[in-house]
Amino acid sequence: MKAELGAVWGHSLVMADGKRERSTDSARAYVRVRGLPYSATQEQVRDFFAQSVTLELADVALRYNASGEAFVRLQVEHLAAALALNKQVMGKRYLEVFETEQGEFERCESSTGATEGSKALVRMRGLPWGATSDDICAFFAGHEIVAVRINTRADGRQTGEAYVEFDSEQSATAALHLHRKEMRGRYIEIFAATKGEMLAVTASHTAAAAAAGAGGEDERRVVKVRGLPWATTAADLAAFFAGIP
Repeated sequence: MKAELGAVWGHSLVMADGKRERSTDSARAYVRVRGLPYSATQEQVRDFFAQSVTLELADVALRYNASGEAFVRLQVEHLAAALALNKQVMGKRYLEVFETEQGEFERCESSTGATEGSKALVRMRGLPWGATSDDICAFFAGHEIVAVRINTRADGRQTGEAYVEFDSEQSATAALHLHRKEMRGRYIEIFAATKGEMLAVTASHTAAAAAAGAGGEDERRVVKVRGLPWATTAADLAAFFAGIP
């Protein structure tokens, strides 16, 4: 059957009869990862595969929502090694790893802006308690900073992480060389980051804060009373709890 009767789908050739044959002119393969923690980053996904496959951050497309999914691009010869990581653990979660198509990777990449701003953004980890934007600007003295976003938990306490956007790729690259530099006696870790990752982390923290404060002052609590007499009535219970505001 001639190739023109089929259509290229990812790195496979879909023939007119619906069967797929791997394209011989493609050196790429794609896998889908499912079950990721909601806060997983591109770097963590890359490191998960590092035990078997070497990846660049641009080879990881995260779906930034509650789905816990990512798509990974790799060399065809590394596909078997990547698939062998199925059911391996990230943190306390077992991840599913299975083959997918190029189109899935590209749709995820384009819909999330997975690489947007990645060349001018870094993530800091290990910040001392109470670190401010001024502290971070001083840490990166000599490099033009566009914005600083310090992450906080639902209760307002800092997580020890921050995202820093620079005015150029050159400044961000130079910032990476400050990895393990000290701030107030603490070694600061610095990683390349993306805007999609930053927005996902911010969204998750915002959602957690909203959930924590959802009840407000009118939030009710329920108690269980056990050992009541058989003939107890609602009026009896009201009298029992009388005086409690």
